[in-house]
Amino acid sequence: MPSGSSLRIGLKSVAGPRDLNEDRAYIQDYVDDAAPRRFLCLGAVADGMGGHKAGEVASDVAIQLLFREFNERRAGSADDEGASGEDLLFDLFSAINATVYELNLRDDELKGMGTTLTAFLAEEGRASIAHVGDCRAYLIRGSSISQLTEDHTLVESMVRDNIITREQAAVHSDRHVITRAIGVEQSVSIDLLSFSIKAGDIIMLCTDGLYDVVNPQEFLAVIGGSSSMQSACEELVRLAIDKNTTDNVTVMLWKVPEPLDVPVPGHTASDTANATPSPAGDEKALKPEAHPDSWRFNRPALAAIFSLCVIAGFILGWLIAAWL
Repeated sequence: MPSGSSLRIGLKSVAGPRDLNEDRAYIQDYVDDAAPRRFLCLGAVADGMGGHKAGEVASDVAIQLLFREFNERRAGSADDEGASGEDLLFDLFSAINATVYELNLRDDELKGMGTTLTAFLAEEGRASIAHVGDCRAYLIRGSSISQLTEDHTLVESMVRDNIITREQAAVHSDRHVITRAIGVEQSVSIDLLSFSIKAGDIIMLCTDGLYDVVNPQEFLAVIGGSSSMQSACEELVRLAIDKNTTDNVTVMLWKVPEPLDVPVPGHTASDTANATPSPAGDEKALKPEAHPDSWRFNRPALAAIFSLCVIAGFILGWLIAAWL
């Protein structure tokens, strides 16, 4: 079960029609920590490949290592304002690739194994994504959904080169042939991106077992009609099974919470474009406080004005008395 509230977090993974589920997924939410720091949530989905058990090992190692290394580095990264979420994810993915590749070389039974891996790291007002393979990340905002990642597959490269159309790619016999994976080679190219997020946004990760048979508009309909993120995940998996998916099905949802009361370190003046604006009725937040030096500067002028008023009063009184 994912940590945290099921209203904010959802995760479901099943083997589908297969005997073995080589998908691995995990999400860790830090919003409810007693002392929340910079990072709000880390979620990742992996789909193993390469033999009956080897793919399961690769995806398992990738997910476990990702969260172990992140939690060891989290405190230091939270205090380092110069370290971006993208930089941290790049370092983690690179370390995971080296570990899985080393296992490939050492164990003949695991030779040729690899895994796709897609992860998001959310902060206050911003999220970063690292991506290798054909798991997908989406951003849902209101009634719209956007695919954030590009599949690293043979058919996707053929679409990009105008060899086949998007419709042809959807039914192509080689649509599951991936061109990039974790642990297959000594180094791997990692897609990185970051984007602004706000309260109510939903970040979605899923494997091809879901998006092959369920389209983005159906994602929106199910999520919009569900009482929680967990129930939405369960309904999406059920829908994929009903539509006769041929692969493992994994889906993860995380809903961006309302802004926290506790300030989050690591946000500088350059982040103000993505900051949550102050409420319109909060006059204290909208009116800057006067600087104390401004009162020191005006005291002599105020004293002089007061003295002139007193003298003018005496003169006016004397003139009135003389006239009477």
